[in-house]
Amino acid sequence: MNSSPSSSRTGLALKKKLINPAPSRKEHQLPPQQQPLKPEEPQISNEEINAGAQSFASGENHGSTVYTFNPHIDVARTSQSSSTMKRCEIKLLDDQNCSPYRYMREKLTDKIEALDERIEYFINLFKKCHNIKEIFDPSRPNQEPITTVGRICCDSEGKLNTSSIMLESSQNLVDGINVTGNVLDVSKIYELPLLPMPVTSTAAITNYNYGKARLNGGDMTVVVAAGPFTMESNLDFVPFAQLMENMKSVKPDVLILMGPFIESNHALIKSGEIDYALETIFSKFISYPIRQFIKSSPASQVIMIPSVKDITHYGAVFPQPPFEQTLNHSLGIPPGVLLYPNPAQFRINEIVFGVGANEIISHLSAAECQRNLTTERMVQLCRHVLEQQSFYPIFPPYTGVNLSLTHSNRLQLKVLPDVLILPSRHLHYFVKVR
Repeated sequence: MNSSPSSSRTGLALKKKLINPAPSRKEHQLPPQQQPLKPEEPQISNEEINAGAQSFASGENHGSTVYTFNPHIDVARTSQSSSTMKRCEIKLLDDQNCSPYRYMREKLTDKIEALDERIEYFINLFKKCHNIKEIFDPSRPNQEPITTVGRICCDSEGKLNTSSIMLESSQNLVDGINVTGNVLDVSKIYELPLLPMPVTSTAAITNYNYGKARLNGGDMTVVVAAGPFTMESNLDFVPFAQLMENMKSVKPDVLILMGPFIESNHALIKSGEIDYALETIFSKFISYPIRQFIKSSPASQVIMIPSVKDITHYGAVFPQPPFEQTLNHSLGIPPGVLLYPNPAQFRINEIVFGVGANEIISHLSAAECQRNLTTERMVQLCRHVLEQQSFYPIFPPYTGVNLSLTHSNRLQLKVLPDVLILPSRHLHYFVKVR
């Protein structure tokens, strides 16, 4: 039994193998999860589809519109018809590092240096914005009011509160001494300057919107969907299949898909109750519907952004490189799909998108300490991301977030995005305009 090719299988697949003896060497066949999967012939049984479809269809608000932003504006027209010409130009912003990296190799000194570099960055930014020549050491007593810059943190374990505030400034400024809440008055906090807006020439905007090879005066349609894409009780991915079927009629110019596609903490995966290899599940239930959608709408472009909860992605740290190109064959990802990192900043024509597939809004809500808030709560939480110029401006990170500090420069916003997309599983949906 130890030499059986099925010895690496788990859960139900292993139980079945123990009941059915292995065939002779001459009659040996690859187990189901190792059989090469033909993209055109997914092995999905009708029983699996029907059971999953019934469970999905019985869900609350299935197929209904729960919120419409600016309902007075007409819905965008589908103007692609049967054209195969892609009407949108999509590209990552400059200086965005997408290369893979090794994790679990960070030294404590490297983490300290990364935090210190970020504080120094904001010191220089603050001096330039407010025309201040000198930043003072907050740990030294002064007879006159001084201006200082630092990272607000807690002086003990637990949630930040008004009596536990500590200001951590740069090592060059305070020499390792941080000011505690006993002597720190936070009645006035300067706002940080926002990043500049992206700039596009008038000629380029005209070409994007009215050029014959572009929108030609028509509407641009962008659809965004975030995982998980299956029910908690099964791995049938019927919601994802329904989504991709709907896209065949919508025919968007761009479809942005964010992970998790196959969630690592799904109950069936944690218990080992799966009959196929994870690559096969991804190829059958994720890649194949995407492939069929691209065939029916060749003018559409698809962007895939992973999540740290994606079990088929090799990196479980944040920030996260794209799905590896070398895995495209085993995962069955169709050619032409744009594989972007998490987070990602990219242009669709002249519009800049900032997308983070990780939970951040609820983490900011849990970490924030505020009093007498004058702005709307959700607006304030999103503003933290823009003002701090980072897709994850929290340290220490929320429990369960594997944050790589030495690669935190990949979390840095390049410009102020026109559209910021931050999905959340724990907060109510909302749309805000700045």
